[in-house]
Amino acid sequence: MSAKIELSLAPAKAKGLSEDERLDLGRLLLKAGYRVDIVRRRPNTNPGTNYDYFMVLDKGENNA
Repeated sequence: MSAKIELSLAPAKAKGLSEDERLDLGRLLLKAGYRVDIVRRRPNTNPGTNYDYFMVLDKGENNA
């Protein structure tokens, strides 16, 4: 049985995590046994809009 969790990471302009910090967090979660996907999505179709970043975690039995 796996439980997926989706975390919303605040954009850097909103004092969120930088790219290096997102990668460091992902590495720590990998070491803890999670499968980690970092996903970016554009909130709307305007070309000048910044991306929103999400981290999808999966704590499945085969990830340990």
